[in-house]
Amino acid sequence: MSARRFLAGLVLLLALPFFSAAFAQDSLETHLSDVLLAKLDEYVPAIQALPLAQQDEEVDFLISSCKDKSLRERVAEELFHRFHDSKIMGSENVAVHIYDRWFADGTLSFSEAGTELAARIFAEFNRASLIGAKAGSIVLEDAEDREFKLEPGSSGRPCVLFFYDVDCPKCRIESIMLRNILENADYPVDVYLICLALDKDAWTGYVESNFDMDLSRTAIWNLRASRSNPDCLNKYGIMQTPRMFLVDAEGTVVGRQLSATVLDRMLSAMFKVPELEYGSDESANLYDNIFSSFDGVEASDVMAVADHIGKRTLVELKDTTLFRQMTGDLLYYLTNRKEEGFRMARGEFARKDILDRPDIWKTADDSLKVVSLALLLEAVSLKTPLGETVPDLCLPGVLHDRWDAVRLHREREWRLRRLKADEVIVIFHLEGCGDCRAEIEAVPDYIATHRKSKILLVDLQKATEADPSLPDSFDLSSTPFLVSFDRKGRVLRKYFTIASR
Repeated sequence: MSARRFLAGLVLLLALPFFSAAFAQDSLETHLSDVLLAKLDEYVPAIQALPLAQQDEEVDFLISSCKDKSLRERVAEELFHRFHDSKIMGSENVAVHIYDRWFADGTLSFSEAGTELAARIFAEFNRASLIGAKAGSIVLEDAEDREFKLEPGSSGRPCVLFFYDVDCPKCRIESIMLRNILENADYPVDVYLICLALDKDAWTGYVESNFDMDLSRTAIWNLRASRSNPDCLNKYGIMQTPRMFLVDAEGTVVGRQLSATVLDRMLSAMFKVPELEYGSDESANLYDNIFSSFDGVEASDVMAVADHIGKRTLVELKDTTLFRQMTGDLLYYLTNRKEEGFRMARGEFARKDILDRPDIWKTADDSLKVVSLALLLEAVSLKTPLGETVPDLCLPGVLHDRWDAVRLHREREWRLRRLKADEVIVIFHLEGCGDCRAEIEAVPDYIATHRKSKILLVDLQKATEADPSLPDSFDLSSTPFLVSFDRKGRVLRKYFTIASR
């Protein structure tokens, strides 16, 4: 149903009781009130998603459709209060419009004189700082009592105006949240922190406690209302604190009565980080060419490439988007490589270039496509870390060593830490896995040339059926998985191969 059809139906329903003789006067008024309030409860939320200019048109249409003046006054007053009391940003615009269009010149009257006065004060105090208005310039003072004329938009950057008082508990909460947001995001905006307190010592103490920030892109000004020219109260309608406004680069008010969290959402949208796609064939070919120049890729080689990407994109070009694209592509590339060097680099790379950089990877899209994968890779990299003791587990398997002719390849339970040898290799394999078959076939030759080694072949399906918690101890995300440890059970290597492939 269109907004106009909705409004027309509402007006018709409101008018119906006037043409019914069945209602006594008191019943008529009660019924009218009930219908009016119920329908306005539906009507106001229905149009608040529309552009402000269209909201003005819709309320004017509804009010003017009421032919009976008393009904028209009742509808106009009810609409004024609903928009006046609404927490949705921009509703003040519609409330002021209703006052200016229908009440300011006496066309309609409020039901009480006190309501008329309050509405007039509200309109006068808020008109200059409504959404879409040109933000007014105000005279303030800095910490040295020098005059500071603030002209929003004059720098060509968006700006934030935060009015607060040192004795206001809500102000302190918003101050802490605002500081955290600015420190985390470092938006390229000008932030004017404007104190309304007269006590200078209290103000400077508040600044030291709440606004001690070292930011590179966000410019901070700590100011206070001028004692000789307190026009900020009038131009921005500061009846109470805290009050926060967002002004765009052209000096137009685009946000008012903001909380720190809403401001963060608006700034995030204003400086929206582009959503990227990762793991394309082109990026895979790029990294294939890069790593083909290495004579056997080691984890340190992968980290060297990652460091070079960071240096070129972030330090030299200062291009965060390019860093995200190339780093995300490298993350996806590493997940598809089974070689030891690549797999050993995953955890450090995920932590250093992604998880330790929340200043860069901070959007919901980042969390979905990159951060979640980085968390997974870091988690599996921490299983059986090099130098740590292998888990003291009992696994079903076939042991191969120089006594193979005696053992006859019988499967039995083996406790890992009791397998004493200079090198013990555990090969987790699955039936039907070609790479697993290559590792198994390489065992005899390996044992023949490594007489002090032992190799335990573990059928992954049988082992996990016997112990479902096995993946908690080993990275079994792909097979074959090889891990080796020494006589003391200390992990020597993992993700390696003994087969020639």
